[in-house]
Amino acid sequence: MARKYLSKSTRTKHTYEFYKERRDNPQWRADFLEVRSKRRIEIAIQAFVILVIVAGGGFYFSKKGNAQRIAKPAEVETSTTTSSSVASTAQSDDETNSSVNSNQDESTGKDDDSQLTSSSAAQASTSNTESSTSQSADSSSEDGKYSGDELVVKKYINDGFIIMPIMYNGEDVTKAIAENKAPQNLMYDGYTDGYIKDDQSVRLSHMGGASDGYYGISNGTLSIKQGASRHSFRYTVNNGVVEFENENISEPDGAKVDFQIKPAPGASATVDSQHMQN
Repeated sequence: MARKYLSKSTRTKHTYEFYKERRDNPQWRADFLEVRSKRRIEIAIQAFVILVIVAGGGFYFSKKGNAQRIAKPAEVETSTTTSSSVASTAQSDDETNSSVNSNQDESTGKDDDSQLTSSSAAQASTSNTESSTSQSADSSSEDGKYSGDELVVKKYINDGFIIMPIMYNGEDVTKAIAENKAPQNLMYDGYTDGYIKDDQSVRLSHMGGASDGYYGISNGTLSIKQGASRHSFRYTVNNGVVEFENENISEPDGAKVDFQIKPAPGASATVDSQHMQN
């Protein structure tokens, strides 16, 4: 499991990838810089240790190899003489056997060639049939219950995605928080990492914990549900390219918050590093 580092702002531990994905978030910027510095020091130490081990091993085996080369000349000379004698005897036997078996080989060679040709053709035919059956089964298993544009959308976010607030009452959410126009915890509470598990389940990371939810793709809408929380994003697919519309949510106090979803292949590592809540 990836190493986790303590956040000074939330007093919880997260992986380096978690901080890296939030490096542009003012709330996590200081934590990211500190964790990055620690990680670089750790990598430098590990590289130095590996270098010392490799150098020591090379020196040891070099000394050992020199000692073995000094001891082997006499053995090599004896081995060469013995091998030459054995080879000469073997060659004489081969010539005798060759003359005895040559007539038999000529009479059976044609039959063997015919049998080998038939066997090779049968094996090739069987191999092609098995390959076609395997490819068909793999394709069917991968597609599952989705097809067409729905399958394109599923594959687009299959390895990971991020849902996050980007606008608050029509204003950039980061600016609104900095000017105290939006709740200070809006980014933390509204930020969600996730990835698709199968044809109906997703695993999501939210507010320091992970849990499983459900999703659906139909009628041009991607819906993701986790407990009482629900997000719905309209999408279009043009020539295999997926584009999501932002989701607009009205808060109980009347505020309007726009949420964005986008693919994030590294999100699965962040989600799986969190403690499961259900």
